[in-house]
Amino acid sequence: MELSKTTKIGLAALAALGAAVWVSTYAFVAEFYIKPEKIEAREQTLAEETARQEREREEAELHREIHRAFASRGLSWEAAETLWRESKKYSINPRLALAVAKVESNLSPALVSHNTDGSIDRGLFQINSRSEAWLASKAGLNKHDPFNPEDSIKMGLWYLSYLKQRLSDEHSILTAYNRGETGLKNYVAANGTPVSDYSRAVMSRAWQ
Repeated sequence: MELSKTTKIGLAALAALGAAVWVSTYAFVAEFYIKPEKIEAREQTLAEETARQEREREEAELHREIHRAFASRGLSWEAAETLWRESKKYSINPRLALAVAKVESNLSPALVSHNTDGSIDRGLFQINSRSEAWLASKAGLNKHDPFNPEDSIKMGLWYLSYLKQRLSDEHSILTAYNRGETGLKNYVAANGTPVSDYSRAVMSRAWQ
């Protein structure tokens, strides 16, 4: 029996409706199974973005902390920026660099200290008179002034980076900065450890 035109249209409409329902059901099922993966990916992206924002917030706060510390001692904005820039240049934590300057001179660029071996330590990072010319050359300073905060920072940070490349831990680096590499060897030979009052003081200032 031949179907009427109306019946044919109705059957075609039902077939189309059935196909649409099948596609919709397939999409729902696919979404149901894929959804956990999508949620996990979204959560991971969100966690990474949150961590990045937190790192940026901490970085900005540390930057401000260094400027506040320098300003409290009457030191210039440029000096604070030099410490920040040189720390980043040598992959040294700026907080550690600031702590070294605090322990060395209490952020006093005019400080002069006389050592028992006859040498003199001067400036913000207490650059030793016997190694000053070498440090200035390595730090790229054609002319230098140990009492200039920016020059002192550049020499001190270069020396810390030099020790960082040669020594394996922060206490060794700090004790060597204070005593020299030979002094570090003698200290470890006598005490069995690179941990010194000086390294403890710097670490305490850095992470207080």
